[in-house]
Amino acid sequence: MQVEKGRELISVIEKLGEIEWQRCHSRYPVFRFKDQKEFTEDRSTRPPATSFRFKNEDPQIINLLQHAINSYKGKLQWIMDSQKKEYGSGINRVIYPKHVHDMKHKAIQIYKMPVEKYMALYEPEFGPIAYDDLVDLTKHVIFTLRNSGIDI
Repeated sequence: MQVEKGRELISVIEKLGEIEWQRCHSRYPVFRFKDQKEFTEDRSTRPPATSFRFKNEDPQIINLLQHAINSYKGKLQWIMDSQKKEYGSGINRVIYPKHVHDMKHKAIQIYKMPVEKYMALYEPEFGPIAYDDLVDLTKHVIFTLRNSGIDI
């Protein structure tokens, strides 16, 4: 089964523990509405982001993911942001390009729009580069996990 473009990394993370919540930006999401034919849309100008929360988080897994992201030497630099769930327990995490993280403030403060929309309008060439690099980041994460004794 082929993984939808943009979901490569979450398909690996799902194998590391039970996921309580997730959200991914897909390059070509597939839609199906009631009584209509399935269709896809090109959203490659919006850079990928892999958001998730484990049901029962293992600190060793988080440390390995962080190490893999920090040690990755690809076209782009990637980061993992973490935020405690507002209500209840757990930590929401997102893995995305550092450049997108760096543009958040500018997008909101100057352009009054979410960073995804800013990137699509003002840096549309960045998204396809990021989606291509996400594939290599995912391979690096798998390599790092396997070198630590986790076979996925």
